[in-house]
Amino acid sequence: MITFAAISSYLMDGVCFCVFNSAYGLDLDWSIQFSTKFSRSFWIDGKVCPDSKICHLYATIPETGSSDIFLNIMVGSDLSGIKVIYFYGG
Repeated sequence: MITFAAISSYLMDGVCFCVFNSAYGLDLDWSIQFSTKFSRSFWIDGKVCPDSKICHLYATIPETGSSDIFLNIMVGSDLSGIKVIYFYGG
């Protein structure tokens, strides 16, 4: 039982559900892909983002787009923090 728990924990580490990104992952639905750190090791050779770099930055507008926005930032694994400065020119 302990062996099963250890293997399951290892295989399910770093779970990610991606929407509208079919590059890496197993298709769950027409628009959702599922991957784990273990499964991505077969698809991705090396690091996706270089150390100390921001490799992707994009904004997502939620249903309350008149007052909210989501910033999605993908960075190298060695960055300890990111400072986001927001200017409102209204």
